[in-house]
Amino acid sequence: MRLYSEVTCKHCQKTFKPISSNNKFCSSICNINFNIIEDSNGCMNWTKSKNKGYGQIRKNGEVFLTHRIMCEHVHGPAPEGKNCVMHSCDNPSCNNPDHLSWGSYQDNIIDKIKKNRHKTGNSNSSVLCEDDVRIILKRLKDGNKIKAIAKDYNVSVTAIIAIKNKVTWKFVV
Repeated sequence: MRLYSEVTCKHCQKTFKPISSNNKFCSSICNINFNIIEDSNGCMNWTKSKNKGYGQIRKNGEVFLTHRIMCEHVHGPAPEGKNCVMHSCDNPSCNNPDHLSWGSYQDNIIDKIKKNRHKTGNSNSSVLCEDDVRIILKRLKDGNKIKAIAKDYNVSVTAIIAIKNKVTWKFVV
C-alpha cells in the first residue's frame, strides 16, 4: 500500500493522511458539506454526481448515497425495520439532517401516497387497475388458483405471484 503525505481537508482544514492521491476530504461528511448549496427552502442540495436525483459519492471504490451518510452521521444507524431515509422536503438531492429521518419502506410509501407522489399503476401501460388487484388479492386469500386468476385477467402467472408476494402493487391492501 502506497503512503501519501499529509494533505489539508478542503472543507474543515484538518490535516490527514489520504488513502489515495485524489482524496481531498478527511471524511465523507466533509465531502458532502463542501459540495452542497442551501436553497430558500433550507434544503442542502448536493451539487455533484447524482442517480435519480440522489447525491452519490465514491469511497474506496464503492458508491454511497449522500443523504444516507448524512442521516446516519446525525441520527445514528438505521433502527431495526427502518432502513429507508425519508425526506420531509421531498427533495432527493437534499442532505439537510433536519429534513432527513429513518422510516420503514411502508412509512415511505404511506408518505408518498399522502403527498400524492406515488405511482399507482393506473397508467396507460398497466393491464390491471387498483380495483382488479384488490379483487385478485381477495381471490388469492379465498384459495383461488393462481393460474385461473391469471387467465381471467389475461396476465401471466408471474404477474399474479408478484402481486401475491407484494413485489408489485405493494400499496394496495
